[in-house]
Amino acid sequence: ESVHQKYYPSQWQQNGFAIWAEYQTNKEWIKHDFPQAEADAYFTNKQLTIKPFNIKRAIDDLKEIHAFCASVFVHNYLYSPISQADFLALYTPLLPYLKPSLIDMVMDKDKIVGLIFAIDNLHGKKEVIVKTIARDLSEEYKGLAHHLAAKFQHKAWTMGYETMLHAYFHVENKSSRVSSNYDGKLYQQHVLFKKELN
Repeated sequence: ESVHQKYYPSQWQQNGFAIWAEYQTNKEWIKHDFPQAEADAYFTNKQLTIKPFNIKRAIDDLKEIHAFCASVFVHNYLYSPISQADFLALYTPLLPYLKPSLIDMVMDKDKIVGLIFAIDNLHGKKEVIVKTIARDLSEEYKGLAHHLAAKFQHKAWTMGYETMLHAYFHVENKSSRVSSNYDGKLYQQHVLFKKELN
């Protein structure tokens, strides 16, 4: 993306490609004054706990995350399944770059029901990139993503981060509402093109 030119999309369209799906990245300025008591009460009432990613048992945690993501993203636009083996092959090389404190797994007893998966922006030391924020699709966990985001914002602030990129979500995804709750502003637009072949 660092060499991507603004006129590239028009070149695709001039050659018969049409926009198929639209995504965006929002930028949020991290605040610590969101109501933590409300988020804490939600977790207490639901008897939920937050478990940070354990780098010492990284493979086991990745397997849990794979199973969770496979269940919550199955209805997402353009979703395609990925095997556990392929998932591990994709993420295991990234382990040296992960910061466990930026990966929160919400647990209902021994079951993952929510997840924030974030990484450092290595080009901006005071910025964190949120790759995934998701919750179990059951109605009983309604509101979890919002309260998890509030707790994560506060933690990120205590860790010295100033901004957050909420990356690559579909414009109609529920993530857009979570980001807007925290004054997320459009940072980048992304489009997926398609072309019918005769």
